[in-house]
Amino acid sequence: MGIWNKLAVVGLGIGMLAASGEQASAANVFTTTGDLTVSAQVIGVCSTTMTSLSFGSYSKVTAVNGTGGNLGVTCTNGISYTITKNGGLNSANVPSGSTYAMNDTATPVNYLGYTLSVTLPASAVAATGSQDDYAITGTIQSGQNAPAGNYSDTVRFTITY
Repeated sequence: MGIWNKLAVVGLGIGMLAASGEQASAANVFTTTGDLTVSAQVIGVCSTTMTSLSFGSYSKVTAVNGTGGNLGVTCTNGISYTITKNGGLNSANVPSGSTYAMNDTATPVNYLGYTLSVTLPASAVAATGSQDDYAITGTIQSGQNAPAGNYSDTVRFTITY
């Protein structure tokens, strides 16, 4: 094939590209797309914070009110929960006129009775995601003949959700 035949073939090829609307010098650009699915599962959980109830010093002569107790409950928004409490560690040894008993930490056979007051919801609470606070107070009634010592008890609050 002679030089003129080769030029004619090249010219014919360029002419065909031009006729199809494509430019011989431009590179073709192609695109494709893909969709990413994003998901998460929000787990329903609850947590609690407790602030101790302190009675301070007690003498047989006058009743003592305890202050500062608090139960904080934080649950995932939309979770329903209920709260119950037990009778404390010394529920079998509650003195007359009391609903709970603390025992002497050094001599565990000595007890000091007290009442506990907390307004718990009567039915399930629908959580908002923010902390719900429940104030806890108590009273040690006067007239108890407990020996000197340091007394304590533990009352368990249970959150069911």
